[in-house]
Amino acid sequence: MAYLLLGAVVLVVVTVVAQFLKRNLINKGDSNHITLEQSSNISNIEKGISLREALRFKQFWFVFCILFCFGYINVSVMVHIVPHSIDLGISSSVAAGILATIGGGMTIGIFALTSLADRIGNIKVYVIAFIIVLLSLVILIVFQDVVWLYIFAIIFSFANGGLAATESSLVAGLFGLRWHGVIFGLVINGFTIGATLGSLVTGYLFDISGSYKSAFVILAILILISVILSVITKPIRKT
Repeated sequence: MAYLLLGAVVLVVVTVVAQFLKRNLINKGDSNHITLEQSSNISNIEKGISLREALRFKQFWFVFCILFCFGYINVSVMVHIVPHSIDLGISSSVAAGILATIGGGMTIGIFALTSLADRIGNIKVYVIAFIIVLLSLVILIVFQDVVWLYIFAIIFSFANGGLAATESSLVAGLFGLRWHGVIFGLVINGFTIGATLGSLVTGYLFDISGSYKSAFVILAILILISVILSVITKPIRKT
């Protein structure tokens, strides 16, 4: 019932609010309020490459793999942090509080890291955020008491929020806005595939070993891969 109510509210609110979204002024013919510099910036942003062109660039597949790793890591933690906490002897109510902390902490990360992305770029923010996630995973692997689990939740959620909020702008910054919808719609499947596999593989590894340690080590390895891919993903230069 909760999900049905949530779905109904989202359907109504998003549909109504979307009707108030407008294109920028330059497309409405009211260019008197836009400077020449602003007009040039808008024109550059709206340029971009087609899906067929994007598929030829290694950056597309780098981003696909980055989002795969992010999805795997994100959903593995969100699905299994409560069972992991309970397995350590923590009560279910406290374990639920750890999960709630992850949800709440994401808000801070969204505001902080998206603001930072506006100044230094999305790719650099991805590198920073993944390093922060790696730090949180080290805490999750090494420490097992409830205080450290809450510290993990705060650090992880901060970086997780920033990563989630800058997915679309990361793709737009690399490939432009002309075909942004279809390119983003395709590349985000990397996240979906990673999320699907992450929850299943993490659960399976626990079932066969009786511990989440090996599963969390895999998450740490995927973070390192994500950092490397983020570092080598450079702006596209068409020849």
